[in-house]
Amino acid sequence: MNTETDTTTPTLKVVKGAFASAQDALTSGYRTVSESTDDFVHESPWKSIAFAVLGGVIIGMLAAR
Repeated sequence: MNTETDTTTPTLKVVKGAFASAQDALTSGYRTVSESTDDFVHESPWKSIAFAVLGGVIIGMLAAR
């Protein structure tokens, strides 16, 4: 009756490994995007404000429908 546990354990390890590598990839991507956004905001703050206002206007118009 222990064979069922023996066959699921390798699969569980594979799935955990896949999730861990996916998490590492997402974390790396998030850090890259976060750093580039921070650089953009510091280099051109007025463009950042304009993009935020434009996004707010668009979301406001869509919410008003």
